[in-house]
Order: sequence, then structure tokens, then C-alpha cells
Amino acid sequence: MAAAQRIKSIRIKIIIAVVPVISAFAVAMWLPNMISTRRVYKEAYISRNFTAAERIVDTALKGLQFFTFDSLSGMNETLSEYLGKHPDAVYCFISDKSSKVLYHAATNTNRYAPAPDYSPAVLSNAEQRIVLTRSDVFELILPVASSLEIVGAVHVGVTQTSINALQTRSMLSAFAILLISLVAAAIVLGIILDRVISRPLIELNDMLHNIAEGDGDLRKRIAVRSADEMGHLAESFNKFAAKVQALVALVKQNSTASRTRGDEFIAGMNEGAQTIQEIAATVGVVEQSVQQQHDLVKKTDQNNEAQRHGIAGIVRSIDDILAGTKVLQQIVENQSANVTEIASAIEEMSSTIMSVAAVTNRAQTSAATLKDVTAQGKVRMQKTSEMISGLLSSVGTINDFVGVIVSIAQQTNLLAMNAAIEAAHAGENGKGFAVVADEIRKLSDISNKQAGEAKNSLKGIAMKIKDTAEELGETEKSFTTLAMESENVFVITHEVKNAADEESKAVTEIVASVSEVAKITQDVRSNYTTIHESLNGMRETLTVVMESSGETTDSMTALRELSESITKSMEEMAIGAGELNKMTTNLLTLTTGMSESIDALTNTVAPYKTDDEGGQ
Repeated sequence: MAAAQRIKSIRIKIIIAVVPVISAFAVAMWLPNMISTRRVYKEAYISRNFTAAERIVDTALKGLQFFTFDSLSGMNETLSEYLGKHPDAVYCFISDKSSKVLYHAATNTNRYAPAPDYSPAVLSNAEQRIVLTRSDVFELILPVASSLEIVGAVHVGVTQTSINALQTRSMLSAFAILLISLVAAAIVLGIILDRVISRPLIELNDMLHNIAEGDGDLRKRIAVRSADEMGHLAESFNKFAAKVQALVALVKQNSTASRTRGDEFIAGMNEGAQTIQEIAATVGVVEQSVQQQHDLVKKTDQNNEAQRHGIAGIVRSIDDILAGTKVLQQIVENQSANVTEIASAIEEMSSTIMSVAAVTNRAQTSAATLKDVTAQGKVRMQKTSEMISGLLSSVGTINDFVGVIVSIAQQTNLLAMNAAIEAAHAGENGKGFAVVADEIRKLSDISNKQAGEAKNSLKGIAMKIKDTAEELGETEKSFTTLAMESENVFVITHEVKNAADEESKAVTEIVASVSEVAKITQDVRSNYTTIHESLNGMRETLTVVMESSGETTDSMTALRELSESITKSMEEMAIGAGELNKMTTNLLTLTTGMSESIDALTNTVAPYKTDDEGGQ
């Protein structure tokens, strides 16, 4: 069948679409694995040859125990033997620190030279391993160290052909496995697609063909075997078939009912002709009512327009009130701010007055102390003046004593002179007395001189005491004045203290009053805010009313136009009543034709099976 061929081609198309995706996925998984495998094979290959080359290093180290590095015996034979045992090795030789070749195998002498990119300086420790890649070989370099000093290196060239062949075999094996897996996956996928997609599609196609060209059995259903997309497709087809079945059954029922209703409709059309005549009479009455309605709408429109103008005036008045309220509210705000500043200033002044009162208290205390100290100083100055007067009297008494001493000294001097004269008259017997008389005269002169000096000193002391007494007198007068001024200061500070106390009490009362004013101002500001908000709300309400009035005006205009249109329609309805009578006659003719069409539809859907007998 052509349909079956199309389904099979769909199956092939699905396989052709899916297999490349699976192949690409497999290649994407296989390629990194092959790259990793090549790297692993290369590392294992090089590691194995390094292990074999370490035997050459061990042989060289054993020889270094007895010989120098450039005189080792049997090294060429050892290298040749290494090449014979390891087919992967192409050449091997040993070089010293200057890259000079010391030992080499017997074959491939053209290879016995270090690689151009090799330098002995790269060898830093005995455990180091170096791999250099040449065109066809890997050159393996192992350092030879004696007493921790690198003396040379072993060079082994291993072919790349072996590792390439091994890698090629591995890739071919993996590719063969991949190819077999792809073929198996394609076969399994074909079986799955045939079971999951192709068979349900063939079954669906056969059923649709049966409905379209067969016996038209709408009772058949597709078995739902899975919960995937094909299962959903089968379930959806079953629902569609059920709906078509119900639709055809409904058409059958309605076609029979429509035939009956057609007959009833013809009878109703005859009655409708009579009703149309009654409608024509009613149209005249409605036309008069519509005209009255038109007049009322026009009058209402005029009243509504006057109301709109009145509301607009109220809104403008409210706007003016709002503007004034806003200014007044700003004044109240400023007054509130000023009251707050006044309260702050008065509080600062109260603090200042309290500070002044405290300072005045301290000043009064200091004035009282000054008054007492001044009084005590005055008393002490009086006592000092009296003591200086007594001292001046004592100095006069001392001066009198000095005068007596001077008189005694003069008399003693006269007595000494007389004694000296008498001693001179006595001759030898009076020499000792003359000496005593001379000493007495000297003592008298000294006493007279010192008494004179004491008298002068006492005179100076007396003058200073007089000056001091005069100064004390002036000081006593100053203390008297100071005592009087201290008394005045005490009285003044006391008055200042009393005044400061009174001012503090007054300021406290002022602060309380200003606080009350601030509270009242805050209440006024809150009231103005409430009034402002109320006016705003009233304005918004009136605005809405005005807008509604505008909408009412629009509605009235539309209603007036509608009334005019209805009036015209009534006129047209009177004309249309006659036309409607003609149309009724035509409709009767059409109804007869529709009955014939319903009979044809009934005959068309009759072959389809919609009852439940024999359903699958």
C-alpha cells in the first residue's frame, strides 16, 4: 500500500536522522579517548626505554669506581650489546660535560652526535630525565654522576615507528569496536522505532483510511500501549474519534429535530406576518414617546450645564481658600519655628541667669570673706601702728643709753689722760700704770666711736620707723576705705543675688508660658493641616462631581442624539414593516429549501455507525 510505503519511508527518515547523531556522539567520545590513549602509550614506551637505558648508567658508574670517565673499558661493547637486545633502540652513545662523544655502539655512526637543542647545562641532578624529539626518533638523555657531580650523559635514540604502529593498531581496534557498536545500535534503534513509532502509525493510518473510504465505523479505537508520545497520540486520536462520533450522532439527532422545527417555523412565520402589522401600529406610539424623551433630555442637559458652571465656581473658591490656607499655614509654621527658637533662647537665658545666680552666690561669699579679712587687717594695722610707736619710743630710750655711754667714754678718756699724766710724774714706778692708762684711753676712744656709730644707726632706724609709721597710717586709711567698699560690695552682691533669683523665677514662668504657646501653635498647625486636607478632599470630590457632570453632559448629548436616531428609526421602521412582510414571504420559501437540505444532510451521515453496538 502507498500509505504503508509512506510510513516505511518515515521510519527510514527517522533512522537516517538519528544514526548520524549517535555516530557523532560516539566519535566525540572516542576521539578524546584515543588522544589520551596515544599519550599513555607514548609515556609507557618512553618510561620502558628509560628503565632499560639506566642499566648503561649503572655499568658506567661501576667503571668509575676504578677508572676515569674518559677511560672506561668495554663501554662500546656494552652499548652495542644494548642495541642488539632492544630493537626499538636506533643508536646509543655517551658524551662528557663538553658534549664530546666518548663511547658509542658499532652501528649508525652518523647518529653519534648530541642533538643541536641539547646542552649539558640542562642536567642539574642525577635523577633528571630528558626527552628530545627528532624527526624519526625520541632521544632519551640520562645524566651520569660521580660523587654528586655530573660528568656526562647517556644518549639513547628509540624509534617512533613502534609507538606509531602500536597506536595505529589501538585506534583501528577501537574504531572496529565503535563501528560494530554503531551497527548494533542502529539495529536496536530500528527495532525500537519500528515497535514504538512505525506500528502505531500504520495502525492509525489504517483506521483513518477505514473512516474515510471504508464502512465509516466511528466506534473503533486504537489500543494505548505506552505512556510516551505515541501513546499520547493514540489517546488523542481516540478522543478525536469519540468527539467525531458524538458530533455525527448529534448531527443525526439535530437533522431530525430540524425537520420538525422547520415545519413549526413555517407556521410561526405566518403568525409573524400578523405580528408585523401590530408592530407598525406600535411604532407610531413609540415615535411620540421618543420625541417627549428628546425634549426632557435637552432640558436636563441645560440644567446639568448650569450645575457644572456652579461646581467650577465652587472649585475655584476652594482653590483660593486652599491658597490662603497654605499661606496661613506657612505663617503658623514660621510662628511655630519662632516660638521654638524663643523657647530655646529663653532656656539658654534661664541657664545663663542660673549661672549668674551661682556666680553671684560665690561673689557674695567672697565679698563676706573680703569684708571679714579687711576688718581683721584693719585691726592688725592698728596694732602694728601701736607697736611701731612703742618701737620708736624704745629707739629713743636706746639713743639715751648711747648718749650715756658716750658721756662715760669721754669721762673715761679724761681719766685715762689724767692717769697718764700722773704716771709720767711717777717715773719708773708709774710705767705700768701709764700702759694701763693708755689702754683705757684706747678703749674709751673705741667706745666713743662705736657709740657715735650706734647713735647714727639709731637715728637712721628712727627715721625709717617714722616713715613706716606714716605708711602704716596711709595703709590704715586704705584699709578703712577697703572695709567700707567691701561692705558696699557685699550689699550690692546680695542685691544682685536677690535680683538673679527673681529673674530665674520669672524666666521659669516665661519658659512654661512659651511651652504652652508652642503647644497651642502646634495644635493650630495640626488644625490648619486638617483643614487643608479636608479642603483638598472637598476639592477632589467636587472635581469628580464636575467630571461626572461632564460625563453626564456627554451622556445627555449621546441620549439626545440617540433619541433623534430612534425617531428616524421609527420612521424607517414604518417603511421597513412593509419590506418585512415581503421578506417573510421570501423566508418561507427559504425555509422550504432548508428542509430539503436537512433531508440531504440526514442521508449523508446515515451510513456512519455511531451507536455502541459492536464497538471496539
